[in-house]
Amino acid sequence: MYRTLPLVTALFISLTATTLADTYQGTACFSPGDLRIRSDSIELDGGSYIPATGAPSIPFVQINVAVPSFLSVDAVRVKTVELKELDGKFELKPMTEARHISDPPEGNPFVKDDAVYAKDGNFPGQFIEAAGSWDLAGQDFVAVHLYPVQYNPVKGKISLAQRIEFEVQYTPEKNPVRETYNFSEKVRAHYQAALEEAAFNPRDVPAIPPYVPPARSLLDPGDYEYVIITSAVFMAQFKDLADWRTQMGMPARIVDLYWILFNYPGSTNAEKIREFVKDAHATWGAAYFLLGGDTSTIAYHVYHPGGDDVPNDTFYADFDDDWKYEVYVGRACVNTAAEIDTAVAAVRAIARVHQTRAACER
Repeated sequence: MYRTLPLVTALFISLTATTLADTYQGTACFSPGDLRIRSDSIELDGGSYIPATGAPSIPFVQINVAVPSFLSVDAVRVKTVELKELDGKFELKPMTEARHISDPPEGNPFVKDDAVYAKDGNFPGQFIEAAGSWDLAGQDFVAVHLYPVQYNPVKGKISLAQRIEFEVQYTPEKNPVRETYNFSEKVRAHYQAALEEAAFNPRDVPAIPPYVPPARSLLDPGDYEYVIITSAVFMAQFKDLADWRTQMGMPARIVDLYWILFNYPGSTNAEKIREFVKDAHATWGAAYFLLGGDTSTIAYHVYHPGGDDVPNDTFYADFDDDWKYEVYVGRACVNTAAEIDTAVAAVRAIARVHQTRAACER
């Protein structure tokens, strides 16, 4: 995959007499070994494909640049590129439109955009693009798309940018108010590692700040990493799982679903459950949640991308609607006590397998 070279951050470059901006500078390197090339297709390690229906199937990679709290991304630009033309001649297939697996359209899905394929020049023609932002555990990231693979459809030639020097210019936020997170030391280490792994520039990721207790909470003080949400009918069956989690070093708590729905605000049951998850995370330090029941017991959220209805539980784990989870949420799709017993036994069996494997690796 791509590699990074030493990075330099130039701070406080003046834009106007009253506006200051910060600039992150970085370098990404690629090699032909990162590619898997056939006569009609090309893959890039860790890459996705440009979603341009009818255009050549060209991969790109997303990198996430860790930055301090910012108001806006002002510019993302390339400084220098080292471009190498690869040997061979290629006729890359076009990208197909997104299709429903259960009801695919008839006919040939490979329809070419003649205007793109007739152009004697590189596609996509750009090497970098800003792709939004996201945050996790108080750390902001600027998502950047890199396009190291370039294709000339008329000549059938592929070129690879072996080195891309770029910069991201952004306006920082003055005196930002950051959300605090109540992490146990174990969970704090996990999140710190996750942030550094996600970052293109892990050395710029500061330590997660210490916890500041919430001013108000509906919950009694406590220290729980694992929370099971279920109906009162199933609480006794899930007690074995909660006790076992606690014995394994992950303090667990069971909470009655209907108490949540009665006490937390929201226009839907899903919104009320998410408000509880946020409160439990802030008050108890909980990072792992289990929805103990099928969708007939515990509501799911519906996302509407492109007019489609997509049921999901990610909504509960994502506090700010950027589709990056703040906590981990799973579901046990159970409707009876017997199904709960089976699910709990399966969880414990899987844990034993992981423990045995870890012991063998040591």
